[in-house]
Amino acid sequence: MDDGDDIYMRSWTGTIIGPHNTVHEGRIYQLKLFCDKDYPEKPPTVRFHSRINMTCVNHETGVVDAKKFGLLANWQREYTMEDILTQLKKEMAAAHNRKLVQPPEANGDGTRQRTYDFVSAVKIDENMFCDGIYYDIGAFLLHIL
Repeated sequence: MDDGDDIYMRSWTGTIIGPHNTVHEGRIYQLKLFCDKDYPEKPPTVRFHSRINMTCVNHETGVVDAKKFGLLANWQREYTMEDILTQLKKEMAAAHNRKLVQPPEANGDGTRQRTYDFVSAVKIDENMFCDGIYYDIGAFLLHIL
């Protein structure tokens, strides 16, 4: 969760570590997931904070296009945040995404510039990173294999 005062648990932060043997390998992608009042009947809005080039992600805003991402297009109330993150990681490894040229990790001056403007960064304890997917629930960071 992003906001400890969010009693409805609507705003979530997720992290995906890029899958092996893809252009995403070794990269850490941060996402925001927002559940509207109709959740879980309707899917959450998913936005990458980290810049990424994928066929289902708007390259200007980082929003995952529900029509192009099967899990959101065929949403079922039983699906979880974990399911979304796991499926996005699989989508990164799919043939049509695994070799797409990605935005540079740094500007020409060496500073990091891999984020979209509308989302603030999330601090994550570096000791908690292993290969996989993570998402933040309150004070806990859960690892998804």
